[in-house]
Amino acid sequence: SFTALNVAKIMCKELGTSIGRLKAKMINAYYAQRIIDVFEKNPNTTLNKESINEIFSFDADAA
Repeated sequence: SFTALNVAKIMCKELGTSIGRLKAKMINAYYAQRIIDVFEKNPNTTLNKESINEIFSFDADAA
């Protein structure tokens, strides 16, 4: 929708990133949340924090 596109453009300007990177971050955040929900892991524990940070930084390595 046009509303979602306009919101994405505003977010890109505020974050100083491209639409592609924003899309990758949103997809990675969705997958990370899905993994956490399925395996019922707490993302804030010290052990899981490194894994979650790796998942969120995947788009920077891929791009």
